[in-house]
Amino acid sequence: MRVFNFGRYAVGLITAAFLFSACTAGGGQTAYNVGPPATTSIQKGSQQSYMLPRAQVAKQLLYVSSFYFGRVHVYDYHAQSEVGEITGLGQPTGQCVDAKGDVWISQADPHLVVEYPRASLRQIREVQTFARPFGCSVSPNGDLAVAEFDRGSAPGDVEVFKNGSGRETMYACNGFSYYPNSPGYDDKGNLFVEGLESLQQNVTGVCLLPAGGNVLAPVNFGVALHDGGGAMWDGKYMTLADVELNGGKATTTIYQVTINASRGLTVAGSTVLANSSLHQPFILGGKNTPVNVHQGHAVVGPDNYHVGEWTYPAGVKKGVPFEFYPREIPFGESISIGN
Repeated sequence: MRVFNFGRYAVGLITAAFLFSACTAGGGQTAYNVGPPATTSIQKGSQQSYMLPRAQVAKQLLYVSSFYFGRVHVYDYHAQSEVGEITGLGQPTGQCVDAKGDVWISQADPHLVVEYPRASLRQIREVQTFARPFGCSVSPNGDLAVAEFDRGSAPGDVEVFKNGSGRETMYACNGFSYYPNSPGYDDKGNLFVEGLESLQQNVTGVCLLPAGGNVLAPVNFGVALHDGGGAMWDGKYMTLADVELNGGKATTTIYQVTINASRGLTVAGSTVLANSSLHQPFILGGKNTPVNVHQGHAVVGPDNYHVGEWTYPAGVKKGVPFEFYPREIPFGESISIGN
């Protein structure tokens, strides 16, 4: 059942999607072999922001939003240890990174997307959105696209900020009821967004804003999506994630797609993540997302109160090494790659 306001995501996505991946149809917990959890030298539950000096030299920093606790945890991805925490945020949701590895964090309330330099607590930019931001993407030229929802009577739109600042240009997908998932730019600056085609039929489709274009319009995909899961460039293909619930169990499928000659989408492959419900999965490549030119090798995302890791594009689960406490629910994440 969909609730057509922010509760659709805070309750629908977090509670239904995340918990379905952790529970059986009968309500019992599924056992996961999580291995050793990520550790921190700071007392768990601390409400004070901090960033350890070794965050500066970590090659890969994993940022994870904790929606209900208003914080973002920062981990050394390779060492699987916490090296920082940004607190005092207003319902942090999806994230994205730019070419330098700076991190944009969406805050549902107070309708802001804020930018932090890599391994820093110093906020350097913010953009105000008309409604609650849910996810974002940075194009190769630095434009910032933000998916928003719950704007008065409108289910949602996509706002694009030229060079990540200034006045936004707002786009609605013609014919879609909408509620957009987290958007994604490809290497050429084409913007892909998943959203609801119909409130009555509960069907998810795909919209495309071509690079240099001014119309966000439905694009023929040829695949029946269920709940969607966000779009992201993997270094070789645009990916469209989808979450399907079947008998109380969830499966996440990541489709690799290309734009064909008729301006529709062709599926080049798919990655199936069994027993998982990943909205906004993040694909890790050799460089930061907007300038990555080699297909990524790992995908990370929320998994039963942890952040799990799978090989990509094979989809083999490697574990859920990033543990949350006390019972925090991870919402969105990004990985910032250093030079």
